[in-house]
Amino acid sequence: MWFEAAVISMLAYGVLDFLFKAAEAHRLDFSNVLLYYYWSAALIAFSLFVIFPEPIANFPFLAFFALVQVSLYLLANVLKLESMKHIRSVLAYPIFSLHGVVAAIAAIAFLSEPASALQYAGIVLSVVAIFLLAERHGHIRLGKGIVLAIGAMFCLASSEVIVSAVIQKLVFLPFIALSYFFAIGPSFVLEKRIHKKGGKKQGAARVGAAMAASNVTAFYLLLYALGKGPATIIFPIIALALLVSVALSKLTYKEKLTAKEMLAIFIALAAIILMRL
Repeated sequence: MWFEAAVISMLAYGVLDFLFKAAEAHRLDFSNVLLYYYWSAALIAFSLFVIFPEPIANFPFLAFFALVQVSLYLLANVLKLESMKHIRSVLAYPIFSLHGVVAAIAAIAFLSEPASALQYAGIVLSVVAIFLLAERHGHIRLGKGIVLAIGAMFCLASSEVIVSAVIQKLVFLPFIALSYFFAIGPSFVLEKRIHKKGGKKQGAARVGAAMAASNVTAFYLLLYALGKGPATIIFPIIALALLVSVALSKLTYKEKLTAKEMLAIFIALAAIILMRL
């Protein structure tokens, strides 16, 4: 079941990424969206924990790693936002999406997780699929935007590796709830400072709640998958959420898939199949 959980988690992360882009396209007030998003996510996770309680052996341990995880996530968001001031999102997002591949490589190197030749081939294909979606305009230079995007990607990968290293000691629902709770204040302040005022508030609660439902689902299933299966397979699958977001954007805004995008989706499916073998 861990493989199926990873695939569903990837789909849910793709929905989340699409909702972020939709909020941007509809010019919603991002500080309001994130406030509803994180409060809703924390409330959902805490409520589920009340309904399905589990004993917490070491609360300080749980809170510490929730704080570490969310700190890296927020730092990644800062670097992501700064990078997109210098490079286009169609180049930045594929770079961000490589976090799953980097996390898988780190799991092989530092957590001694094995991987077969077919699984390595699947990881390589996932990288190819991601970069097929990167829009290029001539030669890509290693400028400030690229460096910041790479920094964001490494922060996300570090967060994932840390979580996978302590996964057996985590109680999932309170860990998720604490992570979102710790993110509420910093995220609200960050978005107030970065985004211009005057965004639409109507619809922010609905979009924020939808983001929360998507992310709690994705995060829980990711933790479940990591608790049962190898990070070397799970993280590259999660990285393919970008393709789900692209497909949803095309369907919603009635845009045709290009030949390159169709090829990327086909390669991504092949990568998932290889990583399952």
